[in-house]
Amino acid sequence: NRFNPGLICFTSVHSEFDFISVVAIQVKQLFPNIPLMGGGVHITINPSKEFLEIFDCICIGEGEYPVLEYVNCLEKKENAKGVHNLWFKEGEKVYKNPTRNFIENLDTLPFPDRDIWQDWILEKQTKLTLLLGRGCPYNCTYCSNHMLRKIAKGKYVRLRSPENILSEIENLHENFPASDEYFLEVETIGCDMEWLINLCKKLHGFNSSKTNKLKFGTNLRVFPNMDFDAVFKNLKFANFDSVIIGLESGNERIRREILHRNYSNEHILKAVEEARKYEIKVGIFNMVGLPTETQ
Repeated sequence: NRFNPGLICFTSVHSEFDFISVVAIQVKQLFPNIPLMGGGVHITINPSKEFLEIFDCICIGEGEYPVLEYVNCLEKKENAKGVHNLWFKEGEKVYKNPTRNFIENLDTLPFPDRDIWQDWILEKQTKLTLLLGRGCPYNCTYCSNHMLRKIAKGKYVRLRSPENILSEIENLHENFPASDEYFLEVETIGCDMEWLINLCKKLHGFNSSKTNKLKFGTNLRVFPNMDFDAVFKNLKFANFDSVIIGLESGNERIRREILHRNYSNEHILKAVEEARKYEIKVGIFNMVGLPTETQ
């Protein structure tokens, strides 16, 4: 009520959707004149006109430009029913606009506005996280990537340039100087070796002038032909002290036949061995109770 926003956007994955829906319904009852937009992975891969009973519009796919165009229409009091990626309902008629292409150059997007969250962060010196790219080159059966890549045309797997990533890190370091741990979030940091080498050089250069060097962590997806020594040598050079590897199951048959993750246990063991050689800690993601799995 104090803030009096002109638009409220809700995002959720499947497990959050019931909760988000309840909140949206309550907000609409209290503030019937504020437009509500629903988006995120769950709505994107399960779009339904039923959601338009809760939200004034829903966003399918990437939301930066659709939200901007919608806000511009609201400010100018113009009709927004033609904005691509958005669905609207008017009476019994549903407007399902086509999706625009995936944003190819992620460097064109501004850095996230972290200032708006600071009042709600209890521990101010927690690890900082930034996103390195969007999309995943793999099609694991349990993941939503195979659906998300069909939402729009254009290149699905995209990485920000090392220069752009470093620029955000410099910005964060200036604004949060007490934080020295960063998690570089990406589906897998090892999908483009040339890009990885360039990024690690940039991070090393940044740290070389610092007394209190920043430490980094990230995700790594193992594949059979990966040059583990080169990957971990470069990560060490850039002061990565940890990686998280998705093993998912210790059973090769389940990985291969159920999950579509084709690497052997030896590949995982080799990756961990190389990481330890460079004194990089390894965390492993696992899923328990997969189809055909025994106790």
